[in-house]
Amino acid sequence: MIHIKSFIGELKIDKFDQPDLEPIGETKKGPIYRAEHDIWSRFIGTWKVSRKKTATAYFELFIEKGALSDGVSSPGICRAFVTVDGPNRMGGQNHDASYRSKGFSKKIEYRTFLRCDLDYKVTLGRKACDQIYRDFAKAGGSIHYKLAYNMLRMFGWMHFGKKAPGF
Repeated sequence: MIHIKSFIGELKIDKFDQPDLEPIGETKKGPIYRAEHDIWSRFIGTWKVSRKKTATAYFELFIEKGALSDGVSSPGICRAFVTVDGPNRMGGQNHDASYRSKGFSKKIEYRTFLRCDLDYKVTLGRKACDQIYRDFAKAGGSIHYKLAYNMLRMFGWMHFGKKAPGF
C-alpha cells in the first residue's frame, strides 16, 4: 500500500468528464447533487518517497453513478467568490469522494476508488485530496481555484472522513 500525504507541484490532468449533476434536494448549506453517470478522471502525480527520492504515477479516480455531492461547499462569506457549480464542479465531485472516503481508505455508501499504474492500493492524506480539488477546478476553468484551495486547507480538517454537512 502507498500512502501519499501530498503531491509535489501541480497534477497533470489527463482526462476529466465534467459531471452531469442533477440537484435532488437542498440543505442549509446549499443543493445536493447526484451523479447522473459514472465519472472517470485521470491524472499524473509526483510525490516524495524519501528525502531524496520521488515517484510519479498515472492515477485513475472513479465515482459511481448515483454518488451524492454537495458541489463545492464553502463558508457563506466565501460564496460570493467561489460558486458551488460551473467550472468548480469537477473539483468538487472528486474532492467529495476523496474526503468522504478519508483519502480512499474507508468504504462509503457508493463505489469509488483511486488506482495507480504501480499496482499498489493507494490512500491519500488530506492535503493530497485538497490538491485534487485545486487542479481539477483549475482544469475545469475556475478562476477562483486558489481561494477555494486555501479555504480547504484552513477548514477542511473538520470534514475529512465524514459525510458532507446536511447528508
